[in-house]
Amino acid sequence: MCQTFEMNGRCWLKVLGLVRNKVITIPLNTTMSHAPSGTLRFIIRQDKIEVHYQQEVAIEQTCGDQSIEIDKGFTEAVDDSDNERYGEGLGKVS
Repeated sequence: MCQTFEMNGRCWLKVLGLVRNKVITIPLNTTMSHAPSGTLRFIIRQDKIEVHYQQEVAIEQTCGDQSIEIDKGFTEAVDDSDNERYGEGLGKVS
C-alpha cells in the first residue's frame, strides 16, 4: 500500500518498507494535481528513486473535413486522389 500527501507544496509518497511497520517517505518532483496513483513501479538508479505509473491522457486529433480516394492496383502499389502514384512498376510483368 502507498499513500500520497502534500507537505510544503510538494507531493510525497508514503510506502511500507521491507521491515515490519517501517514506513518510507519519498519526496516527488510533482504537485498533488499530478500525484501518482494505481500500480507503481519503483526503480533505483544512481542513488535516486524513480516512480513510474500509468496516466490516462485523452488525445483528440482532427484530420480535417476533406475526403480522399485510394486506388490499390496491381501495377502500382497505391494511387491517391491527387493522382500521385506510389510503388510504380511494382507488379510489372516482363
